[in-house]
Formats: sequence, structure tokens, C-alpha cells
Amino acid sequence: MSFYLMQRLLPPREKTGSPLDIAHRVFGGGMLGLSESAWDLMDQLCRIDYMGAAEFEFGALPKFMRSWQERADEGFDLWCFKMRPGEYKPNWDREWVTKGKPFPPLQERIVYCIRPKEGKYGREYIEDQFRRVARGSVRCKEDAMTRRALDPLESDYRKVSGWIVLTADCMIFVDEKMWRNFAELFGGDVSSVEIPEVVEKPN
Repeated sequence: MSFYLMQRLLPPREKTGSPLDIAHRVFGGGMLGLSESAWDLMDQLCRIDYMGAAEFEFGALPKFMRSWQERADEGFDLWCFKMRPGEYKPNWDREWVTKGKPFPPLQERIVYCIRPKEGKYGREYIEDQFRRVARGSVRCKEDAMTRRALDPLESDYRKVSGWIVLTADCMIFVDEKMWRNFAELFGGDVSSVEIPEVVEKPN
């Protein structure tokens, strides 16, 4: 399955100036196979969530990033699309948190994407597969946590902001800033990308 391995990305850590700023590189992070310079770069862009499976470790992530760097001359396709309530499963907390607790209504969400222009999978396929993951009809090796990403609530301890889809040669985000930063990393220009308008429902 092309969307089998979706590496979750969280917002970057806030620097405190203490040794704890790089503790994640030692305790479990060493299995990813990132060099010190690669860690320095990734820490500015995102926080790599622990996936709990060997398929995400032993160099899978640096291999993916190196592949994109080597194909930078091909150029990258940048786009986004909108998902409406009903097109994705809502946050688990709406079902499990204390009954009667008021929640904000489900919102329209913008999903931001990057793919190599000469990549194996096109826009329509990537959008379709992500929608299937969000609906729960496509299962990944480990939970992509699209419920938290597309329906974020204050109670969430993981703020899932995006994914590196190791098996589909693409990156997907719900955080515009993270999308822009990764696009810039690979020389992409987001200035011409048309971002759809979102009608926000009042709480």
C-alpha cells in the first residue's frame, strides 16, 4: 500500500538552552540514522514523532530526504486542497472525553502537499489516498493520527502537523508554515499556489 508508512511530524520543540533540547536525538532518535547536521536542520522544521516500528528507522527517513535532495533539479509540485466536515473522522476525544463537555464544531481544513514533479504518484492519487486514510478506509502501519491533525482540540497532547509518506514519495501537512518551510528547503516556490478559502464556523 502506497500510504502504508506515514511518518508523523509535530511542531518544532521550543529551545530552552539546556541539554534536554537534544535529548530526543539520543533516547530513541539514534535509530533514525540522521547525522548531527541533519538533526540540526530537522529540529528547525519539525519534531519527528516516534512511530514505534522498525520500518521508520534504520535510515528510512534520511534515505527519503537524500532522494529528494538528489532530484531537486526535477522540481517539486506544490498544491493544497480543502477537506470538509464529513470527509474525515473527528477527533477521538469527542467520543471519549466526559459526556456533556461542549466541543467546537468541526471545521473545514486545508491540506498542503509536496511531491516531486517526476514522482511516481500524481496529485489526484495522493489526495484520494489521504482522504481514504482520513476516513479510515486505508490502514497504515502505525496510526497517522489524522483525527488529531484534522480536528485539533485543546486536549491533544500530540499536535500532529504533517507527514512524510515514505512509501508514496510525498509530504503532506495541515500546518501552512511547516509546508512552506519544507518547500523552501527543496527549492520550491509557494508564491503561485492558490490556497482555497475556508469558511470558519463559530464556536
